[in-house]
Amino acid sequence: MKPAVLKLMILQYLKEKGLGTGYDFIKFAREKGFSSSPGSVYPHLHELEKAGMVVHIDEGRKKVYRLTEEGIRYLEELERTRAELMELYRRLGFSPVQENKICPDRRLMEILRKSFSKFSRIDWNKPYREKVYRIIDELYREIERWKDEGD
Repeated sequence: MKPAVLKLMILQYLKEKGLGTGYDFIKFAREKGFSSSPGSVYPHLHELEKAGMVVHIDEGRKKVYRLTEEGIRYLEELERTRAELMELYRRLGFSPVQENKICPDRRLMEILRKSFSKFSRIDWNKPYREKVYRIIDELYREIERWKDEGD
């Protein structure tokens, strides 16, 4: 599993459960069919804590984690960004997740899939987000012009 995806899953898990240990998340992920190990989960929990997204309390030998306000805001911003990107993608006329609505051009779809997979690795500060919106919106407008020329 990609590191950015694993971090996001940990944050979403903590948002849903409220509290949890690394071991709790590992069990949860395995029940859902995702492989995760202590060697991948715990370093991510430490990074998330260092970034201010989660905090822990000690319960004996266990560390129990919870989201911070910053972690909650980060997840909300990611959800807004995802929704906005999906809307732009829908406006283009195809979806990266629904195979039955694929653009017939395999090369174009591969480029778009690669682009969307990179989104999880971007530090989504405002300048990046606005630039991505502008580029996708320009692409949409250009495709609309081509469509209008063909009619």
